[in-house]
Amino acid sequence: MNCPYCDDSDVRLSERFDWWFVFHRAFGQKAYRCRKCKQRFFSSEDLALPEGHPKRGRTPAKSAKSMTALQRKKRRQRIIITIAVFAAMFFFFWLFLRFLMMERKDSGELRNEALTTAARIAA
Repeated sequence: MNCPYCDDSDVRLSERFDWWFVFHRAFGQKAYRCRKCKQRFFSSEDLALPEGHPKRGRTPAKSAKSMTALQRKKRRQRIIITIAVFAAMFFFFWLFLRFLMMERKDSGELRNEALTTAARIAA
């Protein structure tokens, strides 16, 4: 099996699970990742592993020490953006709930209140 992006044959099964994988699995597709270009793709073909090849083909995760300063900065930015988006969504949801729970007065009640207030001022 070759990567559809770079046409390299060094691919492995992708272990990360996202919610949309369910749809691909329903159609008999598995997630693969190219080791060269790091792109994820889906295929219904089975991965033919050569002998002596590790079954999972997982490359070890990078530790914080082995990451470059640029990679750490990008990771930090992604985390900050994710937190900011979540906070903004939570704030707008809170405003929406507050709007829904607000008591509303109909126009007749407002008119009566205005008349009684005007009568009190005139007296």
